[in-house]
Amino acid sequence: MVEINFSSFMEKVGRAGDDGIKTAKISGNSVTGEYFNGGKYKTAIPVNYPDLYGKLLEKNVAVEVVDLSKNEWISWLLQLLSPIPQPLRGLWQYGASNSNGVHRCCLIR
Repeated sequence: MVEINFSSFMEKVGRAGDDGIKTAKISGNSVTGEYFNGGKYKTAIPVNYPDLYGKLLEKNVAVEVVDLSKNEWISWLLQLLSPIPQPLRGLWQYGASNSNGVHRCCLIR
């Protein structure tokens, strides 16, 4: 898979030859797809560029859009597992040590 820049991608969308864009799978700001010659590409696109979809459809590019909302649970899980803020870590460490300063639990160092 060859990585191309956005300008090159847009130029190849309108191209009719073997290196013209045949398919585009859009996932957020990432696009992967296939040229007419069977080669594969990937690129990044601006997040808010509605004219892109019109141009792709106008040039008969087969477009697939991936629904990112299906992965909302991953974002929630990452937020849940994010590091504990520094002030809370200090309180937890203080409570988890005995009078000799030895930690009873080694979750945070």
